[in-house]
Amino acid sequence: ICNQSQIWYFASMSQWKKIYQDKVFSISTDNPSVIVQNVYQKFPNNSRVLDLGCGQGRNAVFLAEQGHNVDAVDIADLHFLDAIYSPIKEKINFSQSLVEDFEFIPDEYHVIILARLIQYLGLDVVNQLFKNSYSSLKKDGHLLVSYVMEGGMFNRNEKEYQAIQKFSHPVDLIVKSLNDLGFSVSVSSGAQSTKYVPFEEPIQSFDINAIK
Repeated sequence: ICNQSQIWYFASMSQWKKIYQDKVFSISTDNPSVIVQNVYQKFPNNSRVLDLGCGQGRNAVFLAEQGHNVDAVDIADLHFLDAIYSPIKEKINFSQSLVEDFEFIPDEYHVIILARLIQYLGLDVVNQLFKNSYSSLKKDGHLLVSYVMEGGMFNRNEKEYQAIQKFSHPVDLIVKSLNDLGFSVSVSSGAQSTKYVPFEEPIQSFDINAIK
């Protein structure tokens, strides 16, 4: 017998998988996120990376190609590893899970990526995710956050775009949460981050690099 949390998990997993399969949500590039492109050269060699909400795996694959070891996590298994040749595939460990259920290990990662993720999580969950990320990062580690506060496909009125709940987190509130934990935070406009995603309006989008 499933409890309410399990029922919600399987419903959400099915929604995301169907949204990808039906091409409602798709990213029209294999290039990594803009924020990853902008800072990846600062990562130590052979970094341990956590990519939460990895989706189609573009950040995980790119960083594995740079020699890093990546733990990739998503609620939907899109089987992106199936198309990757072995030397790169062996550097990516995929697990299917709610990000809220991921078991963080203290002082484990050089980099944690939350790309286009927190806009689908309530503020309490986001704050806990930031707290867990801070604990799990090594000293001088990077927490990379990109998100759209306003605009976006799941704000549309058509029925097929109402399957996923979306939250609007003011960037000042997000930055304060990160600063309060001890992160050093820099923010830039995320206008370019929406370039390859359909129906996204780059009105309120942000790229955040938070360093422990």
